[in-house]
Amino acid sequence: MKTSPEYTCFLVNSEYDVTPQLIKKVESMFRQSYENRMMITTLKETEYSYTDLLFEDYDLEGKVVTVDYHHPFHLFNIVKVAIIELLHENKNGNISTGQILDRVIEYHYRNIIPYVFLARTTHELHHSGDFIIDAKYIHGNYKTFIKEKYKYFDADDKKMIKENLFIDVDKFIAEGDENNEWTFIYSN
Repeated sequence: MKTSPEYTCFLVNSEYDVTPQLIKKVESMFRQSYENRMMITTLKETEYSYTDLLFEDYDLEGKVVTVDYHHPFHLFNIVKVAIIELLHENKNGNISTGQILDRVIEYHYRNIIPYVFLARTTHELHHSGDFIIDAKYIHGNYKTFIKEKYKYFDADDKKMIKENLFIDVDKFIAEGDENNEWTFIYSN
């Protein structure tokens, strides 16, 4: 891996350069990006944030509820897929952390990354393994992400999707959308 002093970013030229440190760097860049903050703000202002999980059973009139934005696909895996995809597209050149960040932002703006709104307490319960999210509350066209990016998934990505969303990615790709009921739940 090389560092470009002009841009203070990493340059990646092969899959051997894809390290957890690189992925975490891009994760951090994404979380701090203006685009991510604006996307979350905009989504929280939609009707979804008040009709999603655990909100439909409560009278929220005049109450303040902290709404969290949660991804069933781990950002680590999403960044890794973006890196591998870019490396396949740019076989003769380097890719930069800026290009990777742009690709991750593109995935989000295309709405192919799944997300769900949770009350802060529900979010904490979910991460501790005490709360399971029904798939009917998940937004985003994640089936498109699976179909388009399947060739860039490694065994860890497929395992994460199967464990978190109960989707056998290989079976989904082989059988197609019409043979999958998509009645799964999302666990931590």
